[in-house]
Amino acid sequence: MTNSISATILHDRSCRGELLSAEERQQLEAWYAEQDAGEEALLSRHRKVISQSPLQRQIEVLEASMVTLTQQIQSLSAENRTLRSEIVSLQRELVSRKSGQLA
Repeated sequence: MTNSISATILHDRSCRGELLSAEERQQLEAWYAEQDAGEEALLSRHRKVISQSPLQRQIEVLEASMVTLTQQIQSLSAENRTLRSEIVSLQRELVSRKSGQLA
């Protein structure tokens, strides 16, 4: 679509819930496709720059470390839940034994 002003107007009308004619809808869809293609081209160029960056490699290493740490935290949390459950059982047993000795 060559006339971006009319495209933005059609977009605005569509967003406001106005009904568009079939031709207007087709023009708007074509404009959306152009916008998507432009954004994808920009992102593709950006991805190439990032993937070649030493900083990107550092980020990937840090992400892997975060995954490992997250797994360790989840494992410790599970162990803590088990220990808490065992403590509660032992406390109940202790109370039960004390009650039995008092009787």
